[in-house]
Amino acid sequence: MASGFVVLACLLSWLQRTGGQCQFCGDLDTVPSGYSEYLYAPSQAHIENPERGFMYEIDTKSSSHTPLSRPSAPYGDATKPVMLGHIQQLAPVFSDYADVIAVMNSGFIGTWGEWYYTTHFGDPQFRDWSAPGNIRGYPPEMFVERADILEALLAAVPSHIQVQLRYPWQKRVMYLDETPVSREDAYNRTLKGRTGHLNDAFLASDTDMGTIIDPNVDYPYLNAETRYLAQGGECNQVSTNPPGRSECPTATSEMAYFHYDFLNRAYRQDVIDLWILGGCYGDIHRNLGYRFLLERSVIPDRVAKGGRFCFRLELRNTGWSTPFNEKTMAFYLRDAAGTLYRAVIPDIEVRDWQTEVGPIVIEGTLGIPESFPDGVYEVLLGMYNPRRSWDSNQYILFANSDVPEFQTGFNNLGHILTVSSDTSSTGTECSVFSSISAPALSSYNRVWECTLECASTSATSA
Repeated sequence: MASGFVVLACLLSWLQRTGGQCQFCGDLDTVPSGYSEYLYAPSQAHIENPERGFMYEIDTKSSSHTPLSRPSAPYGDATKPVMLGHIQQLAPVFSDYADVIAVMNSGFIGTWGEWYYTTHFGDPQFRDWSAPGNIRGYPPEMFVERADILEALLAAVPSHIQVQLRYPWQKRVMYLDETPVSREDAYNRTLKGRTGHLNDAFLASDTDMGTIIDPNVDYPYLNAETRYLAQGGECNQVSTNPPGRSECPTATSEMAYFHYDFLNRAYRQDVIDLWILGGCYGDIHRNLGYRFLLERSVIPDRVAKGGRFCFRLELRNTGWSTPFNEKTMAFYLRDAAGTLYRAVIPDIEVRDWQTEVGPIVIEGTLGIPESFPDGVYEVLLGMYNPRRSWDSNQYILFANSDVPEFQTGFNNLGHILTVSSDTSSTGTECSVFSSISAPALSSYNRVWECTLECASTSATSA
């Protein structure tokens, strides 16, 4: 059954309204009788949330493994048929682990899997810049060959998973499309809408060692693409051309502009040391990816069985990006014995909640079924990976004081709701609360204590 609610993004005047048979309660900006208003304080805590932040690389190697690390021919990468065979072999593995794969690096082609030093897909040392029709010295058929590998990967991984490329200009060439990805491309999971970005030489030089070809083209292109697509990477050297590019002012500016979701914490330490000494490491740790801050809620004090649970939530994203994978948002009611009831808020698209949107207001209506037990309930909010709703580690915690429950994964709104049959029922056709098993408790602290790395940090933001 349909549920009625409104999603407002005030700064951009974004309004989404659905209703169906579920009667919308009306504007709850002004607190009506029988409702309570709660205001929430921000937290400076370094909260560990899924699919964002600093990542650590973990290698698995066979006993006969020879690394592809040669920057001169022959590079040692496999032929196209061998790569396609390997991708086909990996497809069942991708499917088995679809619920925990956040994003895939394209890899495969060339030294370090960076699609540059390659024997079979266009050797960069033998480019012909003068040949008619060549693209940056490569014959067009080489991009067809590369596109075949990319499309094989996109076909092998489940359709909700993105595959990241090193070079944005190669994406434009392979798809024969100069325009950035649209919201429709991303959410409809087109091939273009599933091809994200991974900069393996972030802040290394004025071009990030060839990642950027023309800043006037690539910068706005990446800014638009990464509103909807994953952007990650690592640093591989301290920039000397120009000097200072790897330091805090440029680093934080470009992470925000390109909506960085994650970076490799293990590489390179000399660049990361610049951020520690420059006092921005703490801000980077907090702001990579999304960071949702709950500001206000308006919730009823009492609802009759068979009645409507009307609510208003006001949030803000202070991170540099949004979740690049879909999330489900739901209210939970929990009694004193720990029994849990959930009602999913339909049609919420957290991937639209970019920092640029500004304040996010959600008003909606859910239903309390006639069979719901009388009693008092804590009101909780959950945002989670719909493929792992049983895993509290996959729940998003808000950047607030006294709101996140770090073991359960829920956000406690601090409100007590009474459900009884002694008030007049209004009836409801809304999505209703139903009993569920609680997610497995987290075995992690989920708050990182920034000590040495943040010793030089002066001013930070929530």
